[in-house]
Amino acid sequence: MTPTQTSEVPTVEELKNMMADNGAREAAWSAGAAHDKIKAYAANFKITKEQADELTWFFDYGRGRGWRNRNWGDALVQKNGEGYSATQISRLWSGSFEGSFDNICSAVHVFMEQTVARQKMSSEDVCVETTVYSTIMENAKLAKARSTPIIITGRTSIGKTFGLEQYRLQNITQVKRFRCRPFSAYEFHQSFAKAVGVTGKHRKEEILDECVRLLGPDKMLIIDEMHELALCSEKNRKIIIENLRYVLDESGCSAVLCGTDKLTHDLFENPVDQDWFKQLIARCLKRVDLDKVLAEEATRIGDIQATLAAYGFTAADDRQMAVLLRITMRQLCHCLKSATAATRNNPKLRRTADLLLATVKDHIGEVKK
Repeated sequence: MTPTQTSEVPTVEELKNMMADNGAREAAWSAGAAHDKIKAYAANFKITKEQADELTWFFDYGRGRGWRNRNWGDALVQKNGEGYSATQISRLWSGSFEGSFDNICSAVHVFMEQTVARQKMSSEDVCVETTVYSTIMENAKLAKARSTPIIITGRTSIGKTFGLEQYRLQNITQVKRFRCRPFSAYEFHQSFAKAVGVTGKHRKEEILDECVRLLGPDKMLIIDEMHELALCSEKNRKIIIENLRYVLDESGCSAVLCGTDKLTHDLFENPVDQDWFKQLIARCLKRVDLDKVLAEEATRIGDIQATLAAYGFTAADDRQMAVLLRITMRQLCHCLKSATAATRNNPKLRRTADLLLATVKDHIGEVKK
């Protein structure tokens, strides 16, 4: 025996730990399998349903970023200030965790709250409870309570996507968001599965069933920019709509189907698509037309004044309002952020409506009547 060798023989427990550590370094977890283990913890009363939702979110958050067990472990902080080992995380996702569930769930909760807060802070957008925002929140909550789909339509740049994203951030463990574009059928399957949280390798015919597994009556699916499907080929459009209908039916999840008025004109009222969409529309509790909601000028004036106040600007008078009414809410917020940055760089500038108008002219040019 050489001086560098040892006569100590590993115990059975040490061998198990060595094997777990090795697996922890290499494991590429399947979302379906890990989600099932988390559900089993809740079914066996080891954790609450809320803790299960947060553990599922934590798994999906890391898996979507290509994390290994060590990354998940380092992201959490125990009460003693240390992280969790790769072995502990491996056992957590494999269903054999033996530590304190209260402690690890508490650490996950803290991580989730901090992450959501950073996501909100990373955006320069100020969350203003405009008419569009409030309408989206109210109807998303209704869809969630009834476990049913609803349709929200409205012209571009009025704040639909922003409102939906704020709802998702406020319900981050329960809401998945999928953005449409002109897909091929293959591209749709891959993008949709990724948005829902499907990971690992699955045969093409298994992907939709895996999506159904990850959704359920307690989850919501937001399908944004749905009017973009009008740009797909007729064959692909039919496949996509039928697949969406299958997922909604089988999972029982609530859903918000959102798009511009093209969603109505190019899809709902198109004779070619009518039969496909008729079955999907029949499942929707209601349709919310945001253009009708914003039809009254007084409503839009109230939203503009509220947005100015939220960014710390003075109220607009009639002359200033006449200009602001002719730009979109997206343009307004963009100019407000730019004007806000100017006041930070030059403390002598005051946040007035006239400064905003100067910024509008600089960014957009003369606004036509």
